[in-house]
Amino acid sequence: MRGKYRKKVWLCAALAAVLCLTLMLPHKNSLARVLLDTEREKNTLKVNKENLTSEDLLKEDASLANAEVQVYLYKLATVDEYGQYTLVDGFKDLAGQLPEGVLDIEALNRTVFEATSDQWETTAHWVSELLGLPAFTSEKNENNEDSDDKETPPEGEQKSDGKKFYIPENETLIGLPCYDKTILAGDGIDYDVDQGLYLVWAKPIVTEKYMYTFLPYLVSVPDNAYGREDDLNKDSDDWNYNVVVDLKPERQERYLDLEIDKTLLNYQPTSGKAMFIFEIRAEKGTTEEGDPIVVFHDVVGLEFNGDGNKSVRVRNIPAGSKVTITEIRTGTTYRLVSKKVVPADGVTLGTTETADGFVIDSLSGKADWISSQGTEEGENELVANVSFTNDYSGEDGPKTDGIVNQFTRIDGEWKGAQIITNQGGGAANE
Repeated sequence: MRGKYRKKVWLCAALAAVLCLTLMLPHKNSLARVLLDTEREKNTLKVNKENLTSEDLLKEDASLANAEVQVYLYKLATVDEYGQYTLVDGFKDLAGQLPEGVLDIEALNRTVFEATSDQWETTAHWVSELLGLPAFTSEKNENNEDSDDKETPPEGEQKSDGKKFYIPENETLIGLPCYDKTILAGDGIDYDVDQGLYLVWAKPIVTEKYMYTFLPYLVSVPDNAYGREDDLNKDSDDWNYNVVVDLKPERQERYLDLEIDKTLLNYQPTSGKAMFIFEIRAEKGTTEEGDPIVVFHDVVGLEFNGDGNKSVRVRNIPAGSKVTITEIRTGTTYRLVSKKVVPADGVTLGTTETADGFVIDSLSGKADWISSQGTEEGENELVANVSFTNDYSGEDGPKTDGIVNQFTRIDGEWKGAQIITNQGGGAANE
C-alpha cells in the first residue's frame, strides 16, 4: 500500500511539473496578457520533418527522403481566454487522483514559472510514461551534452547488448487515454485541432540499417512565445493560432541476427566428439587513419556425437556492417563439402564466398520489420541462414572437441563465460 501511495505521489509531482512547464512565459499577471480568442474556429498544428531529412542523414540513409512518420496527439488540457489550463478528465483521472482529492490546478496557473528545454524534455518523458507510451530520450554524455561517442569494446571481445525498444501497434496507440488524432509529419498540412495542451508523440521508423526514434514534447495550441529566450517572438504577447513544430529525431543502431547451420555427414565415432567453430567479425566505419572499426567479434561452436544437423543463432550484429563468417575449426577428420547463404524472405544481401566462409557486404534487414514486432521482449530480425556441410575426410585425425568462450557486455563491462555448445547428433537444433 505504501509503494502504491508513493507511486501516486510521483504521478502527482509529474502532473504538477507538466502544468508548471506549460506556463513558460515569465509574465507579470495572467490578466495583463492579450486575451486568447476561445471562439476562433481555425486553430492548426503542422509538424515538419526537416530534421529527419538533413543532408548529412540522407548521405548515410537515402531512404529517409520518402519516410512516412505518423504523429499521435494526446490532449492533456483545455485552455481558457486567460491562457489558463484545465486538465481533461482522462488525464486528471490518470495522474491527479490522491486520497485527499485532486490537484489544485487553479493555484498552479496563478504561479509564475520559468523552465529550461531540458525540463520540458523531462516533463514530456514523464507524460509519455503516464499515458503508457514508450518515452524515448536524447543520449547525453556526463556533461549533459549530446554525444555521438559510442564505446567500442576491445578487439576480440566485441559483442553488443543489442538495445531493444517496444513500438506499440496502432490499435494500442489510439486506445490510450487522451488520444486525440493522428497526423503525418512533413506533408505540409496544417491540421485542424482544438485549443489546448498536447503531447506530441511520433512513432519510430525503421530503415534497412537504422532505427529512428523521436523525442516526445508538449505543445500548446495556440502558442504564446512571450518571454521565451530562444524564440524570435519572445517580446510579443500575441497568440499564434497556427502552430508549426519540428520532429526531434534520434538515430538508433539497429541490430540483426544470423543463423549458422551445420550438417554433418558420416560421423566417425572413433574420433570422438566433433567440434566445429565459427568466427563472426563485423566492421563498420573507419578510424581517422582509415582503419576499419570492428563493431562485433565473436566465436560460436557446434558439437556433434553423431550424424545430423544443428544451428546456432548469432545475435545483435549492428546493421550496415560488413560481416565475415569463417569456419575456423573442422579438424582433420571432416572436410567442408558445401556452403551457402540464404537470405530471409524480403531481404537482399550482397555476399562474397571465401575458402572457409562468406563475407556479407552490408548486413541489412526489412524496413517494415519492427512494426510487426509487437512485444517488448521481441527478437531481432533474423536476416539470413549461413549453412555449412561437412563429411568424413577419409582420414582419422585427433579429437576435435573443445570449449567456446563468449564475451558479453554486463553493467558496462565486457565479461567472458564458457558456452555450453549445442551438443549431440541427430536432428536436434537450438
